[in-house]
Amino acid sequence: MSNQIHNTDTQSFVAAEVGAFLASPWVNATDEIIAGMDQMQAKADQLANVGVEFKQGNLFEYIEAAKFNADSALKGSNVEAVVTDAIGQPHSPVDILIQKAGETVEEVQAKSYTNQHAAIQELLDPKYEDMTKLVPTDTFQELQGVVEKGMNSSAGTDMGEQYQQVSDTIADRLNAFGVASPGTSIEETFQAAQMPND
Repeated sequence: MSNQIHNTDTQSFVAAEVGAFLASPWVNATDEIIAGMDQMQAKADQLANVGVEFKQGNLFEYIEAAKFNADSALKGSNVEAVVTDAIGQPHSPVDILIQKAGETVEEVQAKSYTNQHAAIQELLDPKYEDMTKLVPTDTFQELQGVVEKGMNSSAGTDMGEQYQQVSDTIADRLNAFGVASPGTSIEETFQAAQMPND
């Protein structure tokens, strides 16, 4: 009888350990989402008196970084998205640093606009030349189309080269070393910007 109890206790212990091991990536991913959303809420509070159109663009980078970091935690990766504004660099031309084991491996400029002409003008700015240009998932195809037209109409010129560079670096989600955000729509950024500050 005592041997049967011992076996049951052992099985329960092993099951609990296996469950904890399997659950840990989900717990870590949840922790990353919570940390990212806390950062986003702090930024939203800071921008409480700022118009929604401007605020949603600022929150876009926080949302994307949180989603990317959750996927990284889920996969047990050492890749992380760091929002430069959150680490005291609000005027940096880089919005997000992708870091692997603490080393910066990619620089990202995030642009969320409802006006596609304004978005294109920003994306063409030479100061963002070597950066990944992150845009919302639901504006990506339209922006790609505008960039392609620009490439075709100005082929062989400096402007054509700028359009080509944007075409080569535009993205609708953070994606590096097998870790990726699912992307963020402009609708999501506006929802975040319109959240009441409790």
